[in-house]
Amino acid sequence: MKIKALIEAMSGRMPPSDRKIAEVLLTLGPEAPFLSAHELSRRARTHASTAVRFARKLGYPGYPEFQAALRGAAVAAQGLAARTRSRLGKIGPGDTLKLVIEGEMAALEALAEQVTAERLDALTRRIIAARRIAVFGIGHCAVLADFLALRLGRSGYDARVLHDLGWQAADQLVGFQPGDEIVALVLRQPSDRFDRLTKFAEANGVGLSLVGDLGALAVRPEGALILAVAQPSDSAQSILVPLTIINALILDLSRKDGGKSLKALVSGEKAKKALLRS
Repeated sequence: MKIKALIEAMSGRMPPSDRKIAEVLLTLGPEAPFLSAHELSRRARTHASTAVRFARKLGYPGYPEFQAALRGAAVAAQGLAARTRSRLGKIGPGDTLKLVIEGEMAALEALAEQVTAERLDALTRRIIAARRIAVFGIGHCAVLADFLALRLGRSGYDARVLHDLGWQAADQLVGFQPGDEIVALVLRQPSDRFDRLTKFAEANGVGLSLVGDLGALAVRPEGALILAVAQPSDSAQSILVPLTIINALILDLSRKDGGKSLKALVSGEKAKKALLRS
């Protein structure tokens, strides 16, 4: 469910102070993602902490994460062409490469600040414990999903890729149950397919881990492990963030899975030599 629809659906059950926050958000439209918690509460004429509590009631750890999701939804609504025009307006002669490098560096700095070693360890433990793993990725994340599934397979894990949620995905997920894990790679653009995947995981007791951009998460699924960064709304979608998490995960598995990854890699090297021998 999109953030606007979620707020509208919940507004009738909210206490008066929260309803005032909801009304301001729905009235302001594009301006809403850029209001601080204090400013939002002031405009709603409520206590300064009301906006923070409101964000938490929607499932976010705090207001910054909720604000990032609002920005992500606003950017997605603009469309790719509008976002590209906006970025082009900021580029001077010869500044293209510099702008992109600065954007990627900012994204990696945000990753270092927002995704903790404890969360990476939790993801590593989930993968080690999983019998089967499904990696979901569409759009920009499709190639990343292929890459993660390939790396997991080479490390000895039973991993498969989901590029959509049609009949093929249903076949891939047959028999998934508690003890299995779905890793969803997400970037900024919310998707109803992601919502359906979340419902499937919840209904079947399957673990769900989300890697990517907080802007893609209109609602944070209960029980999901999240390794995601709140990227600036006017930046390009950086696939470097989920790619870095993937690389860290594969290395961490090699450190903690009791030699399983290394054994699989050695076996793979032997098979490669045998098959490629002239």
